[in-house]
Amino acid sequence: MHGPAGAPADIVFGTVVRWTTATRVEVQLGSGAAHSVACSPGTLLPGMPVQLLDRPHGQQQRARRLIGSSATRPPTPGWSDPAWPELVTVTSSAGSPGALVRAVTASGQEITLQPPGTFQARAGDRYAAVPADHVTLPHGAVHVQAVAVSAPLPT
Repeated sequence: MHGPAGAPADIVFGTVVRWTTATRVEVQLGSGAAHSVACSPGTLLPGMPVQLLDRPHGQQQRARRLIGSSATRPPTPGWSDPAWPELVTVTSSAGSPGALVRAVTASGQEITLQPPGTFQARAGDRYAAVPADHVTLPHGAVHVQAVAVSAPLPT
């Protein structure tokens, strides 16, 4: 993705590919290269355009930092504020640390949860989570994938 004419040379443009952790997103640059950058939880969705500060770091490396997105994040159905964590309860146990599990929000919405990579989520665990993506299913329902922004919380 190329920036507008007259954009500073150290600004590069890309597209969010996916959340890799609760505070990092993978961005595909206009050159086709992918890069992971730090990001506030709940602020971006896959497919959103973003701008990165791209500066030399050392002799042959680049340092890239997220500036933000020019697009407004669409609302996530069932979440009052996607940047504010909500309490979710795991309903299925994971087979390995960091594996996706089913969970339910306090309002009863069923979601998919990405727990922190070092934790093997168990049914009944509770996490603070923010939505990372959502899809509309063929029958019209919306399914949300969320990322945990906490360790398991006490019950």
